[in-house]
Amino acid sequence: PYISPKGWRSLPDPVDVKIAADALESSNNPVLFVGEGVLYSEATEELKAFAEKANLPVVTTLKAKGAFPENHPLSVGVRGDHVLKYMNDADLIFAVGASISPGRFGHGIPDATSKKIIQCNIDEYCTNLETYRQTLRILGSQIGTESFSEKSVEYRNDVESISARIMESNAVLKKSNELLSNLIE
Repeated sequence: PYISPKGWRSLPDPVDVKIAADALESSNNPVLFVGEGVLYSEATEELKAFAEKANLPVVTTLKAKGAFPENHPLSVGVRGDHVLKYMNDADLIFAVGASISPGRFGHGIPDATSKKIIQCNIDEYCTNLETYRQTLRILGSQIGTESFSEKSVEYRNDVESISARIMESNAVLKKSNELLSNLIE
């Protein structure tokens, strides 16, 4: 009988983690951009803990749908105008387990040259894509929540305002969709 090979997980370099933590701390509108690699690494709980600790809005790719609870207050969603708004407004994209190549059934990063892009991925070939200039490339299959915790980074503690902003943008989108539907009918 076929036995699936055992997977392995690796932690990112602590120096890279510190650089990423500093970048997150100094950014104004970071977005956590999550790809299917989080599912392959079985790191959904770690992702949730990291997003909550860092208080980051979470956008998932279509292939990563379900990697972060969609009813969570920090969930922006998968696709749509509200997701595009968050991607446009972001000054830092923290991509985890995601290829950020726009040709790979995912989101492109709008106005990428004006944003910091940090990519954490197990596959160095996915992090060496020259589609977007990355501020930092982190190799590892784990986000390293514990590593970020050890750095004693002061994360945003305005969970209510971030959640309220997400809910407001979703409500605006819903209202505009209703208006469009009424016009079509």
